[in-house]
Amino acid sequence: MASAPVGIIILCLIDGVNILSNELSHDYFRLLSYDDKIRILSIIQDKSSSYIDVVTTSHTYLQISYVISRYQNKEVAICVLVDISARVQMEKSLHNMAQAS
Repeated sequence: MASAPVGIIILCLIDGVNILSNELSHDYFRLLSYDDKIRILSIIQDKSSSYIDVVTTSHTYLQISYVISRYQNKEVAICVLVDISARVQMEKSLHNMAQAS
């Protein structure tokens, strides 16, 4: 059975522990460095935005959308991870074409 086309993960806001996730979110999280994970958790804990764009060390562009909620009596972030690499490349190409004309 194939997994969903997006990574889905529930993170505990206190310590960033993965409470529940699908296979694709595991694949995406393996692309992130430890520092990336700490920075992402900090941004989510600040609750200053509803999404984060991240560039991994392997140059994969991820968009992480999230909402704060409660799960098993803990404050959590329900996160959706999407690979936006193709979109970013297209935007760069369009920008380059616009500058060339």
